[in-house]
Amino acid sequence: MRAVGAALRRRRDELQRTMTAEMGKLRREALAEVDKSADACDYYAAQSGRYLSEQPVATEGRSSYVRYEPLGCVLAVMPWNFPVWQVCRL
Repeated sequence: MRAVGAALRRRRDELQRTMTAEMGKLRREALAEVDKSADACDYYAAQSGRYLSEQPVATEGRSSYVRYEPLGCVLAVMPWNFPVWQVCRL
C-alpha cells in the first residue's frame, strides 16, 4: 500500500491531466482526489496490522478468535466520476 501511495504521488500530474482530459474534472479536484487516495493508501498500510490481526473473543472455549482472510475477487459497479478514489476507499 505504501508503494501504491508513492506511485500515486509520483504520477500525480499525469493522473490529473488524464482525469481532466477524459472527464472534464477540474484540475484542483483531480489533484485533490489523487492526494486523498495516496493518503488513504498510507493510512491503510499503517493500520493493516491492527485491522488484520486476530481478535480474541470471550467464549467458554479454550481459545476463540475472529480471523480475517481474503475471499477473492470482488465485483463493484461504481460511478466513474472518482476513478482513483473508487479503487482506494473501503
